[in-house]
Amino acid sequence: MADMKKVVGELLVVGEVIDRLKVSKWTLANWRRDGFGPPYVRLKGNDVRYPEDGLRKWIEERMVNSLAEERGQGREFPGSSAGGFGAHRDG
Repeated sequence: MADMKKVVGELLVVGEVIDRLKVSKWTLANWRRDGFGPPYVRLKGNDVRYPEDGLRKWIEERMVNSLAEERGQGREFPGSSAGGFGAHRDG
């Protein structure tokens, strides 16, 4: 049996998500491809929705108070191998 995940709140369309995050639809699509962006639901074909609660939690998980705190969390971001946060580590 498939693992059932609970969806809480409204399902947002791509346009609503890009407005909230201030990113392009191409950035959001790349994040989906790379497994980086907020959780989403694929209804059929290219019809994608984002659970409002999942988007809120995804944003909260990325909140930091300083660049030092962000680097200390050891996160890898898309493109980090090209000079992002992971590229300047010692060892």
